Order: sequence, then C-alpha cells, then structure tokens
Amino acid sequence: MFKTGFQTEKVHGLLFDGATFLGNVALFGFLPRLGDEVDELTAGFMVLLAVLTQIAGAWWKKGFLAQRLPQRTFPPSNALGRGFMSILLFFHFLLFSVMTTFAFELLGIYEISGSESFFKGDVWILIAFMVGGFATHCVKAATPNKKVSVSAKNRPRWLEFGADGLLWVSVSLVTRIFWDGLVALIEPAGGIGISGQGIMLLVAVSFLYVFFYLPSRYLFLVEDYQSVLTWVQVGIVMVPVVRLVIIG
Repeated sequence: MFKTGFQTEKVHGLLFDGATFLGNVALFGFLPRLGDEVDELTAGFMVLLAVLTQIAGAWWKKGFLAQRLPQRTFPPSNALGRGFMSILLFFHFLLFSVMTTFAFELLGIYEISGSESFFKGDVWILIAFMVGGFATHCVKAATPNKKVSVSAKNRPRWLEFGADGLLWVSVSLVTRIFWDGLVALIEPAGGIGISGQGIMLLVAVSFLYVFFYLPSRYLFLVEDYQSVLTWVQVGIVMVPVVRLVIIG
C-alpha cells in the first residue's frame, strides 16, 4: 500500500532528491559541457570517484539504516516489492561495473579495442565487474539484515547526512559524465519538440535516467518506496531532463 503522509525519517530522501534536482537544473541549464574542458585522465578520475563515493556512502549509512528500519520491514513482504528491489540491485551492479570499466579506459588502464594483451583486456573487465559487484554488495549490506551494534546506536544521527552527501556526489558525477553527450547532441537542435520523434526520445531518455538514478537512490528507496510523495519527488528530479529534450 502506498502512503501519502510525510514522515520525518523520509527527510533524507527528500533532501537527496532536492539536491539532485538543483544539480540537474545546473547541468542541463547553464553549466558548460565537460567535453570542451576536461581531459580523459580527469574524467577517468571523476568516474572512479563516483564509484568510490558510492561504496563509502553505503558503508557509512549502514548503521543508521539498521537502527531506524526494523529488520522485519525489509525486504518487502510482497513479491512485487521484492522483485522491484532485486531489479534495482541488478541495475546497480551493471551501472557501477560499466562505470568502473569506463574509468579504466579513460585512465589508460584498459583499452576497449585494439588490445591484444589478455592482461590489458579481459582481466580488467573482470576486475571492473568485481568492483561493481563490491559496490552493490555494500549497498545490499547497508539494508537491515542483522542486529544493530552498540556503537551504531550511539552515533549522532546528524552524521548520516555525511553519508547522504557522499551518495549525492556519486550520482552527481554519474549524471555529469554520462549525460554530457546528451546535452551536446540536443543543445544545437534547440530541443526536439512535441512530435512522434520527440515523444520516442523522451521515453528512451526517461528510461535511461531511471536506470541511472533509481539504483543510486536505493538506500533511500528502502525507506520511502511505498510513499506517493517519493515518486512525485523522483518525477520532479526528471523535469530538467524533460525540458532539455522537448525545449532544448
């Protein structure tokens, strides 16, 4: 059942969505594109930083979530909820595995094409998927699945916002790197407008954005996915993307 009332523990997701919305307004509105200013080495470190902040944020948030969210409420008791969360975890694994592979390529560690050495090819793909798997493991482990330690209970609750900040840095870097190309393609066209092509592009872009954003928001969704307000917030976060596609 969806819930419509506001609860104070949901403020973490609200602030996360709000900060992401403001970041998207800047990214899709007036920030310069990275392609004109950032070299591959810097971009590679940015992508790698997105992976590392995701891992660190999940590890930091673990105790707070376990303290606030009783074990009996997670995973969801209904099959639909469990399936939805499982799909998000799978997307999380794919996203951060691909990101790590992309970082390796930008840093010159791994070449996607033209490499005949096994060590420079397949092994680095395996390492990238192991890193992606570890990031997803940290996110999964952050959900309440065991008793809360005494040290976790004694942590000041405001420290959790530090974990939220790391997770926000992660999703912001993902958005900045991977959506830069979309901005470059659509900006010169001045938007696609309301047309068959525009609607198709909007649907495709919306699906891709959900693929990027919801897995990165997993540690907030475990608390607020049943709230209608959550999905309103997620929809608002997408407004700058929709505006870019339709208007330019």
